[in-house]
Amino acid sequence: MFRLQLPLSPTYVIPPLVVAAILAGAMLLPADVRQTLLLSRTDFHWYTLFSAQLLHHSWSHLALNLGGILLWWALFAESVPRKRYWLLLPLVMLVSSLAEWVFNGEFSVFGGFSGTLYGLFAYSGVIELRQRKFIGSLVLVALIAKLILDLLYPQYATGVAVNAHIGGALVGSIIAFLRPKHSL
Repeated sequence: MFRLQLPLSPTYVIPPLVVAAILAGAMLLPADVRQTLLLSRTDFHWYTLFSAQLLHHSWSHLALNLGGILLWWALFAESVPRKRYWLLLPLVMLVSSLAEWVFNGEFSVFGGFSGTLYGLFAYSGVIELRQRKFIGSLVLVALIAKLILDLLYPQYATGVAVNAHIGGALVGSIIAFLRPKHSL
């Protein structure tokens, strides 16, 4: 029988809780401050490549990403040691934002954590696949299927940062494949 054992040690709980608190706190910033921290095609600042990942367009948008953090934590928190988690996040955030900036000429402002989530899921899925764990394979198949659907049926992905998702998933996968086998 399948039994989910949640990673309740502070080592595994604190990092995603801190990220969730930062994302929720960012929603409480005044609207004009939030607007200046979004990645904007017309008013670019280098720091928005990171800050845009922490901002969301609505509470429902934030709720979806918080749900994603919760799912990732339940499935994979133990596959990313705390130090690696904090090193992985900025790189995935940067590549995810750059992918949206470079490959989507249609957006005017960008915000959201989902590209980073795709990177976390891809990283963890590849690590577990390399360890021959079933859940990693399952998550990678679902992730790839979702990306393919978004690319093949863009009319259903309106308003979705598909390029950020692809960028996050690619960099997460690459980092996981580059991780030495003995450190898995």
